[in-house]
Amino acid sequence: MLINATESARDYFLLRFAYESGMRIGEINRCKIEDLDFSDDNIKVHILPFKCSPERTIELRKQFSKELVEWLYGSKKGFLFLSNRNEKMSIRQMQYVMEKYSKKINIEQRNFHTLRHTHIRHRIEMGEPYWEVKKDVGHKHLNGLDWYAQSETIPYDSYVTFAR
Repeated sequence: MLINATESARDYFLLRFAYESGMRIGEINRCKIEDLDFSDDNIKVHILPFKCSPERTIELRKQFSKELVEWLYGSKKGFLFLSNRNEKMSIRQMQYVMEKYSKKINIEQRNFHTLRHTHIRHRIEMGEPYWEVKKDVGHKHLNGLDWYAQSETIPYDSYVTFAR
């Protein structure tokens, strides 16, 4: 499974955060610890406007929130994902992480955006209302989700199935 193939905590949380949040790679790249609200059991992520996406707040699942809090323990500010040089991780570095582990477990869909597709499709398949998914992922129109619902995603058994 993709998440279990990771070799570092940073890579694990990068791929898991991408799937759990459904955020675009550019949104994740710009995400700072200060954008996270830890005041509840479920972390809320404040996402600034990006491309055509509106400003929005999403809520992460309780179990993942607990794991993320433990990983970030003591960190108060700065970018959420850092390179090995302790600098802001580049978009290309994030893409490389996805490519590396996808290749390792023989997943053909090696594009980082596939995690967003998978997030959206899994939520739709689990019966979540389209309007709720649309709001969380920053789409303006419901029909924008139709394409994601039919696009290639990472199969459940190649990822880790997380019940929402």
